[in-house]
Amino acid sequence: MVDRNCCVSGLAGVPQGVGTACQATQACCLGDGTCSMLDTIVCVNQFGGTPMGPNVTCTASQACCMPDGSCQNMDPLCCARAGGTSNPGGGSCLGDTNADGVDEACPARCCQPSGTCSEISSADCQAAGGSFSVGKGCLGDANGDGKDDGCCDCQADLDGNTVVNFNDVTVVIGCVGQPPTGNCAAADVTCDGVIDADDINAAVCAFQQNPGCCEPCLCDGDADGNSVVNFADVYQIILCDGQPATGPCASRDLNCDGLVNHVDIDAAVCIFQGFGDCCAPRGSCCLGDGGCATTTEAACAAVSGSFNLNGTCAGDVQACCYSADVNDNGITNFVDVQLIIQCYGQPPTGARYQMDVNCDCTIDQDDADVAICVFQGGMDCCTPTGACCQPDGSCQIVTQAQCDTQGGAYHGDDAQCAGSVEACCYDSGGPGGGACAVADLLCCAVDLGGVPLGAGSTCGDEQACCLSGGGCEDLSLSCCFDAQGTPLGTASTCAIDGAQLCGTCLCFADVDRNGTVNFVDVQQVILCEDQAPVGACEAMDLDCDGDIDPDDVSAAVCRFTGGVDCCGPRGACCLDAPTGCIVTTQGDCQVRSGFFQGLNTECGGAPEACCIDGGAVCAEVDATCCAGVLGGTPLGTGSGCLAPEACCLPDESCAALDPSCCAYLFGTPAAAGSVCEGGPGPDPLCGPCVCQSDVDGNGTVNFADVQKIILCYYQQPTGACANMDVDCDGVIGPGDANAAICAFQGGQNCCADCACHGDVNESGAINFADVFHVIQCIGSPPFGACQRMDVNCNGVIDIDDAETVICMWLGQSDCCVVAVPVGACCVGFQCSLQTLTECSARGGNYKGDGTKCTLGSCGLILGR
Repeated sequence: MVDRNCCVSGLAGVPQGVGTACQATQACCLGDGTCSMLDTIVCVNQFGGTPMGPNVTCTASQACCMPDGSCQNMDPLCCARAGGTSNPGGGSCLGDTNADGVDEACPARCCQPSGTCSEISSADCQAAGGSFSVGKGCLGDANGDGKDDGCCDCQADLDGNTVVNFNDVTVVIGCVGQPPTGNCAAADVTCDGVIDADDINAAVCAFQQNPGCCEPCLCDGDADGNSVVNFADVYQIILCDGQPATGPCASRDLNCDGLVNHVDIDAAVCIFQGFGDCCAPRGSCCLGDGGCATTTEAACAAVSGSFNLNGTCAGDVQACCYSADVNDNGITNFVDVQLIIQCYGQPPTGARYQMDVNCDCTIDQDDADVAICVFQGGMDCCTPTGACCQPDGSCQIVTQAQCDTQGGAYHGDDAQCAGSVEACCYDSGGPGGGACAVADLLCCAVDLGGVPLGAGSTCGDEQACCLSGGGCEDLSLSCCFDAQGTPLGTASTCAIDGAQLCGTCLCFADVDRNGTVNFVDVQQVILCEDQAPVGACEAMDLDCDGDIDPDDVSAAVCRFTGGVDCCGPRGACCLDAPTGCIVTTQGDCQVRSGFFQGLNTECGGAPEACCIDGGAVCAEVDATCCAGVLGGTPLGTGSGCLAPEACCLPDESCAALDPSCCAYLFGTPAAAGSVCEGGPGPDPLCGPCVCQSDVDGNGTVNFADVQKIILCYYQQPTGACANMDVDCDGVIGPGDANAAICAFQGGQNCCADCACHGDVNESGAINFADVFHVIQCIGSPPFGACQRMDVNCNGVIDIDDAETVICMWLGQSDCCVVAVPVGACCVGFQCSLQTLTECSARGGNYKGDGTKCTLGSCGLILGR
């Protein structure tokens, strides 16, 4: 067996599948009729052949006559498997020289309806109404039934009712031993001239509607038909012991005598063990060690036994110890143990004689124990065994001599180990014993004189143990707990630590005494809260103050999370992220490299945004730690830090700050994506107007910003309306909403003053595309996508703006001269730049040529 890659690449072979193992070679009949000695798996998987059984070998090829008259040179066994008949005289195929449809090496016969036989061609036979067959010639009427014996066709329908039933089987049984004449003429189903068990089997086979009922018995042992004989086949035959060879037991009658019995079982075991001629006559086989087996002469010779064909084994043998290699494969392993177990309770006769390994005339647990002993390399395995306790507390089943050699204590023949292995406190020098060993329960109690600590328990490291009654003793962890003591920690000793610590409050949190502090300990302390430290709650008073309260729960949590010095006055302790802030003792806080905030202080809760270093840095920390350690300002529950952005501060300087810290410093976030330009003095980004349309500071300009601006119309740009004067003209009105809508729609320079320009699409040239854009916006207000279309800056987009662009396109000058002046026009409280004529047409109040829309131009809308 090799690795798959090595098989394919290195050996140019064909892998047979994961888990497959090589088998002994045997005759394999291939599809072309040839025979090769191949591994069973290779025969089936790679070549699609048929394995012929263990120890079957290929023989010389000879003429094989097929039913159609053709001939092929092949192994006789493969010939039979292919449905052909080997030429009795041997030889090779000769060819059809006379053109009668049959190879000259193959005999043929024509059976007439009357039963007479003649050797004529197939065509002549068919013309005469006869039945033509190849492989046998005419044999003559040896049995005197008036028919040629060669015209027998394995016909089991003896009563001629066209169906084989139990009546036909009964007729054959009644004719056994009689000549095939008269009423018994048709009972020779197999056509061999005698009526015997073979005819009964053939009739039963036909009754069950099975094919090939007159084929010779192969005695191949493959009861389950998987092409290999193993213990599964032996087991299936055992299940049919004493039953007739019918139904599922038909293939288990290896010697073809019509009955499945011990002879077939012995034959299967014989084949399984690799012997040949396993269905041959059987007798007693006397073995050199005094044993006796009923087997074949060949199998007896293979084990150097003395064979007696007519002898029988008495069933009782002299005192002995057979080899535990019960399948005789040269090694004792678990397969031998398994074979013995399968034979529990059965008599040690026939093929089972070797299963009685200790020769007590029964096959039982003792025989399996002997085989296991040999399998594990033991000596004197047939000698009585018993439990042996080793000096280390372990237990083994061995002989007394072996136990003595190992320095163990033997507990008597057939004594058993307890089976439970656990920590054992022994060598008593104090409560519970001073030493500890993981030992079998029997060895702990009897040999070590110790106290078992429970299934699955372990010893743990030896350390100083403060005893409940006072004093100190160096014990293993488990033994300390068993003594109701308190361990002082790994590597502690009574000589160094006991005098100093025993008698003081140890803040011991391992309340379930399993060697580790975990959530179970915390849970047990919680369950005892507000109860007296007695009974089940005795160990829960961690800080030794006489009651079980939240301080004890906090101490348990402290120890569970790796803290030390966990009992005493507590306060908030600021730690590095992600731990944050915990409430613990000052000593534990120092051990954790934290910052203690004072006794009885509390943590601030979930981390929140904290502006540090004057707002220059933002960090998400506990509120207590923000103020107490970092000197920062917490921004409130739920707040968090964001990516830094340009922030215009009140002094018109600019800094990249978290937006929350920007607001904390009374700054104004610049346009999204903008970057501080730097340099001395006010930043150009933060001049008098930053045209910031993201008035709610959420990082994007949308309709919510426009809505907030509208709600602040005509109010002072202070307080909640501080950011609403987008165009920086000192008044909050439609111009600010227009600028926000412009930014919302992706516009640029949304707050820029009007300037006479013709390149409205900013392509770098004035052409018809600019004229087209202006025409598209005629009648629309000058904001958003149409903001740049008011070319002549008169507050409206009309044909004059298109004519102005055409003027520039043609290269003329003075294209932006406004013939009619414009001024502030109030329609209600809404202000826009109109000509006097346009303002009057709308029913507005014209404020004069050149006037601008400012705060108060059209009066204030109170309540908004």
